[in-house]
Amino acid sequence: MNRRRFLQRGVAVTAGTYAALSSFEPLVPRVRGANDEIRVAVAGIKSRGGAHVNHFQGLEGVRVVALCDPDKQILEKGVESFKKKYGPAGAAIQGYADIRAILDRKDVDALVIAAPNHWHSLMTVWACQAGKHVYVEKPVSHAIWEGRKMVEAARKYNRIVQAGTQHRSCPGVQEAARDLQAGKYGKVLWVHCSVLHSRAGIGRVTEPQPVLEFIDYNLWAGPAPMTPVMRQQFHYDWHWQWNWGDGEMANWGIHYLDDVRHLLGWKDVPTKVVTAATASPGTTTARRPTCTSPSWITTVSRWSSTSATCPTRSARAARAGRCTLAPAAATTFSANTAPCASPAAAAGSTTTTANVSTNTRATAGPWM
Repeated sequence: MNRRRFLQRGVAVTAGTYAALSSFEPLVPRVRGANDEIRVAVAGIKSRGGAHVNHFQGLEGVRVVALCDPDKQILEKGVESFKKKYGPAGAAIQGYADIRAILDRKDVDALVIAAPNHWHSLMTVWACQAGKHVYVEKPVSHAIWEGRKMVEAARKYNRIVQAGTQHRSCPGVQEAARDLQAGKYGKVLWVHCSVLHSRAGIGRVTEPQPVLEFIDYNLWAGPAPMTPVMRQQFHYDWHWQWNWGDGEMANWGIHYLDDVRHLLGWKDVPTKVVTAATASPGTTTARRPTCTSPSWITTVSRWSSTSATCPTRSARAARAGRCTLAPAAATTFSANTAPCASPAAAAGSTTTTANVSTNTRATAGPWM
């Protein structure tokens, strides 16, 4: 892959609406210079980002030239492993704790963002301002407003911004979408999506946990609050805490909810979302839900009885949708216009519910 093909084959993603780049030909920047090599930097290299490093380095005509991570141990290990694996081809790799130092480099063409969710929008905007193209992991943004600013930046600075909802690139899903939208299987009346995964609990802590000395917490937090760390595992489990993550809905849920939108050809997004979670015995007082009928989507998440880590005043937190809960066996999504179950049926439930349609951050993950 050379730089010209990279610019021609990219996919522009704008606030939940996906369009082939050919629709945005005026935005394709002029190829600079005679060097056809695309130089890429990767921000956040512990897990998903580490996979991106190897993937991009393995593409013809692409070279990974910089790695970024505020965890000194992860960064040093990543740079060392890269040099060892790729030999002379990887000798020039450089590591950075601060993303701004990479964006100052004129020889970097594109930034791959696999940092925590709260960094996605700011890194994308900064990268566009610095003349870089962007691949950003899902969820595109931590909040809807932030996602809008990313779209504005991509358009203002004529950059390609591609999002990590890779099911969109799966030939099988693409074929199924064409068949469904062509009416091959008849009229679709409603959709039920069930996702089965296991997830260990994050572990309840009763006091702040220390940030290890090799992690620059200021750079890790970036635009988010540097609040005390209330989780046993510093990395990854930020997904389940409000300041940095968006829960399982914006982790795995985004892929499958987007599959539904892709398969049915939907270009819009929901106006209301309802979520429900089973209360953990002795942790929170379950509130019987009020039966509501969202416009066209209802989301229901099932949780294990041992993984809830709601704080003190947990009933209030649960009602606000801010419990840090680790999902268990299943997550079920259904989209339909059927009326709610009877009040009697709803009253028999023992789940804690929260209507999050009025909370911007709570609804941002799956739709951005």
